[in-house]
Amino acid sequence: MRLFIACQFSREAQQEIERVRDELRRHAEKGNFTRSENFHLTLAFLGEIGEEKIDSIKWCMKQSAGPDFNMKLRGMGCFPQKDGGLYWMGVQAPPELYALRENLYRLLRQEGFCLDPRPFRPHITLGRRIRMDQPTKTIRMVPIISHVNHIFLMQSQRIHDKLVYKEIWKTPLGLKDGPEQR
Repeated sequence: MRLFIACQFSREAQQEIERVRDELRRHAEKGNFTRSENFHLTLAFLGEIGEEKIDSIKWCMKQSAGPDFNMKLRGMGCFPQKDGGLYWMGVQAPPELYALRENLYRLLRQEGFCLDPRPFRPHITLGRRIRMDQPTKTIRMVPIISHVNHIFLMQSQRIHDKLVYKEIWKTPLGLKDGPEQR
């Protein structure tokens, strides 16, 4: 199973992400744009994982779940690539998001998972391999707040040549109980 752990967005934030993606698409010569149901913020990409490891992942998620928080979605950027850019919407991340990600990484590594060592750059992928016909500064963006009160274990799979993300598990944030003992 190809798995990752992610945050998802409020309906209002989802609608703004869709609007920006659609406007980006209108100004692009070509590209592969993220489907609306696949918008997320990746906390940890796990890769191909056997089903026997899922309980360990769930435990790490529960243990790392801190307070719920708000994050502000704003701005757009591009990670240049040779076949076009990966365009993204930026996230003004609060300290709670960084703490959640740090705790999650620490626990997953203790459980033996191999994780991406690059610094955390919170973003929402709008599309890949995009070539623009005009600068993106013409795309109007409205900063929006999204409340995050769960983290999700997601499975990524190709079905009929479409990338589909399926929720396997979710862990609430903001619970007052301390960490669970194993």
